[in-house]
Amino acid sequence: MKLKDFIVAVPENKRKTVVIPLANDPDNIKCISRAIKLKLANFLLIGEEDKIKKLAADNGADVSAASFVYETDETKACELAAQMIKEGKAHVMMKGLVQTSSFLKAVLNKENGFIPEGNLISHVGLFELPAYHKLVVVTDAAINIAPELEDKVKILSNAVDFARKIGIEKPKVACVAPVEKVKDKIPSTVDAHNLKNISGSGIFENVLID
Repeated sequence: MKLKDFIVAVPENKRKTVVIPLANDPDNIKCISRAIKLKLANFLLIGEEDKIKKLAADNGADVSAASFVYETDETKACELAAQMIKEGKAHVMMKGLVQTSSFLKAVLNKENGFIPEGNLISHVGLFELPAYHKLVVVTDAAINIAPELEDKVKILSNAVDFARKIGIEKPKVACVAPVEKVKDKIPSTVDAHNLKNISGSGIFENVLID
């Protein structure tokens, strides 16, 4: 499976809308332009329309098909993006040129109800490596600072759910730690050992953990 397998044009009446607070970032702009050209999604860009369009032109990108909402304050822009998701005006929040803390504060705001009670938000990265024959999913490299075993079970559950949604029916999980053997003084090795044992208990059905 390669990333190109996911790049399929979506009928206009089925496209999701991606909202981006402070979208004036060159990498974002090029990504948005490509997605619009491939008919993958609709985009709602928060920021200064003139500056965003100039940035796009300077980078050979076209975002003229996007919708624009004016806001220059990053906290307000993130809150506005979350509000649009809550109201059903958009479906996906994409991080623009804002601090991660401001972005996550809006996402984690309980009033928005994005995270079900008892769930744990976690980061998932999807990578395609030229020298490797399949996709690699990495979690959690950005959100949870020092997760306990119970947290790691939830993080792993999120990653497994993601993997299955992109067609990986039997995910193979490698628990990464500094050394290969279990050592009590290195908690990550103990947690890895316990996660491996959990995999055989039915909590993670049809998942190989080692």
